[in-house]
Order: sequence, then C-alpha cells, then structure tokens
Amino acid sequence: MGAGVRAALRVEASEHCPVARASATTGAVIETVDRIRSPDGRLVAEFTSSEPPATLPDAFQIVFESGSRRVYRAGHDPASACPSTVLDRHDCPPHDLVARDGWLQLVFHARSTDRVQSIVTALRDTFERVEILRLVRSHLDVTEEDFVVVDRAALTDRQRECLRTACRMGYFEYPRNANASEVATEMDISAATFVEHLAVAQGRLFQSILDP
Repeated sequence: MGAGVRAALRVEASEHCPVARASATTGAVIETVDRIRSPDGRLVAEFTSSEPPATLPDAFQIVFESGSRRVYRAGHDPASACPSTVLDRHDCPPHDLVARDGWLQLVFHARSTDRVQSIVTALRDTFERVEILRLVRSHLDVTEEDFVVVDRAALTDRQRECLRTACRMGYFEYPRNANASEVATEMDISAATFVEHLAVAQGRLFQSILDP
C-alpha cells in the first residue's frame, strides 16, 4: 500500500522572495526554479524565463541562452523567509516551483497530512496569503480525483458562520430540524442574506470537490 501526500500550494511571496518579486514587477512567468550548489559551495536559485534580461533585476545573471529561452542564476539566502526555505525546514523540499505575478506555486511531497498542515501553519505565520491548491494521498485504491482538500480560507468568516450555524441547528438534516428563517434569526440576519451567504459558500465547496 502506498503512503505519503503530494501537495500543491500557492503563496504570495513578493515581499520575501526575489524570484517572486521579479515575477510581480516584470509580469514574467518564472519556471523550472531549482536551488543548486555552485562550484564555490554557495546555494543559488536557477530558473528559466523568456523575459528580456533588462526587465529582470541585475542580481539575476544569464548562464545559458538558446533562442528566447534563457536560464538565470541568482544567490539564495538559506536563512531567508522564502517559502521554499520553510519547506526545507520541515524536511519537504519543493519538487516543483513556479513564480507568477508575485505568487510562488510549490509542489512537494510529505509523509502525512499532519506534516502538510504544519507547513501551511508555518507559512501562514509569515505570509499573509497562502492557498492550498491540491492534496493527493498515495493509496492503492484512491486516485488523484478521489482525494481533494478544501481550503477553508476560500470562504469568508460570515460564510463559515452560516455553515456552522446551519449544521448545528440541523438545517442540512432530512427532514430539516430548522428552516432558513430560523437559522437567520439565530444569526440576527435576514433570511435572504442567510440564503445568499449559504449559496455562495456551497458553490465554492462544490467547485473544489467536483472540479479540483
């Protein structure tokens, strides 16, 4: 039986990561980001981009060029608050990393969902915006389409409150123990407002579950 989790996250990191910042300021999509050891032992970030050199910071040096494809290299501070460094500290180095519009999309593997949760918590301690795109658990009888995780941050506080109150009062039971007006009264809002919040929240949840 297989074991482990493959996770994909997005982190808004333009204030902390030079590669993310470069993608935000230039509009470049920075792909195939690798962290390697240079001959003198320094840790460097190496990535590809089709952006003209003049649009990227001077710290990014071209080390290979073929047609419109260029490979850049820049120093990487292992003590920085870069999301990839956070993953390193949890023994889950990124398997794939792409920067776009100031966001880093990271794919990594972890031994358990608990480890992924620890990483997400650590990231949210530093970065204001962290999104869980997908989690896939390795299991012989579970496919990628069978296991999805919903990021509750996609819901507003009010939408989550509507869902919690509706669940607590038995709105989703069959037959129902409370109707929309009763739940709305409990929340001190109109029935129309409750239904609107509930519809949006359910739509977002269903979208995550049915179309990951």
